[in-house]
Amino acid sequence: NPLRTPNLSSSTGWYLIFKEYPTGVWTLIDSTKNLTYQDTTVMYCNQWLSYYVEIEDTNAWCFSNSTRDSVLIKDNIPPALVTMDSVSIDPITGNIIIGWEQDTSQDTQGYIIYEYFQGGVLSPVDTVWGISHTDTSFININGNKLDSFIVVAFDSCGNLSSPSSIQTSIYLTSNSNACNSEITLNWNPYINWDNGVWQYYICVNVNGGPFTLRDSVSSNITTYTDTSLTQFNTYCYFILAVEGGTNKITSSSNEVCITANMANVPAFGYIKTATVTSGTQVRLDLYTDITAQVYQYKLLRSLNPASPFDTVITIGPNFIQQFSMYDNTADPNDTSYYYCFEVLDNCQTVTYTSNIARTILLKATSNTDMSNTLAWNDYSGFLAGVSSYYIYRSIDGVLNPVPIAVIPYGGATVYKDFVNNFVSSQGDFCYYIEAIEAGVDIYGFQDSSFSNDPCTYPDPLLFVPTAFTPNGRNPDFIPIAGFTDIHLYDLKIFTRWGDMIFESVDPHQGWDG
Repeated sequence: NPLRTPNLSSSTGWYLIFKEYPTGVWTLIDSTKNLTYQDTTVMYCNQWLSYYVEIEDTNAWCFSNSTRDSVLIKDNIPPALVTMDSVSIDPITGNIIIGWEQDTSQDTQGYIIYEYFQGGVLSPVDTVWGISHTDTSFININGNKLDSFIVVAFDSCGNLSSPSSIQTSIYLTSNSNACNSEITLNWNPYINWDNGVWQYYICVNVNGGPFTLRDSVSSNITTYTDTSLTQFNTYCYFILAVEGGTNKITSSSNEVCITANMANVPAFGYIKTATVTSGTQVRLDLYTDITAQVYQYKLLRSLNPASPFDTVITIGPNFIQQFSMYDNTADPNDTSYYYCFEVLDNCQTVTYTSNIARTILLKATSNTDMSNTLAWNDYSGFLAGVSSYYIYRSIDGVLNPVPIAVIPYGGATVYKDFVNNFVSSQGDFCYYIEAIEAGVDIYGFQDSSFSNDPCTYPDPLLFVPTAFTPNGRNPDFIPIAGFTDIHLYDLKIFTRWGDMIFESVDPHQGWDG
């Protein structure tokens, strides 16, 4: 209250405010012309404070002091709510990094970081001292998993603020698909940012190099498939979430590393030759890439290269670069077949289809002019092409190893073989064609392909003399047989009365009359 009303004209009008703290120590803390004063410098948890006021009179140079009064001060006001920034995982060290905004309460002394567990259970993991210290980092003892945290401010009296919003780290997982040659990333969405997530950045390093931005996806997508891979390279990824506000706060995930082990597809697959080995079998000689991942080789056959191919036989991997497959269901005496083979990887996906090779079908017909006509189709499948066709003939089962003719490729695939010089044979003529590759191909091979071996059987011939002259120019009666089996020869001569007067089973022995 004032000394008098109104104040003396010699009064300064200023009330000096004194406070005792600590005990026995009085300090001038402020002055005022008002009759009330609020001390805003009180930051004590449980303390008695004493005050008095003093006013000066200038004429008499005297001071008037008030009575002293005391009050017990108790601080039970908690700090303001902490605004949490983000939870990240350092992709290099794996440490957890947590950031928040500086608390607005002046009496804040530091922050307590709690890990949040399902059901609201809190476990303190770190304490940060100093109001301006707004981030912390610590070892992630739980390894790669979802981690949720809150931040609480505390003041000098131990009052705790309300917990911040729960922020949860981004947990990234990966898996590879060798069949599709891809790596797929999956992560949980980052939640509880006031402005939500703007984008997720996919960051990658290759073989320990620097991290680069691979791609970005929108906030509603939490998966990504990377197909830009090189076999056996190691790819390490982390996800960077970017907040949608103007501050562009970020949160990074854990790092995952995976080595690209893609299905190694064949670099080549080649049918060296498709050749007829018997009347019911075709042999395919294959050249394959044994460095490739192989689950199965599938031999395919068709009557027309433009039509679908049917599976003939399948075999598993044999790790042999050159091997043969056999078609035992073929009828090479009647049909020319087209063949190819497919390579399947462990995902049973076709990773390579070979060239197409066509077998040679040879047809042989007997003519009335003591000749046989041969006709065949061109062989196809040699990388170096066909240079010529060798024609081989056997007579009565005896093969002539020297070709009877060589027909250049590109001409007519027809040949007429006159056999009048072989009338004395049994007439069993068999043929086959050999296609010769026109040089060494890119793999270093020069192959050939054989056709089927058809046979012709000309009609048997029998020349019977109409007369002979015993002891003359034509002394013996000898019939001449051609194109027949001489072992069946039997000559019998009868009189007009039916009496047999001569017999011989030797085709070279005649009747001399």
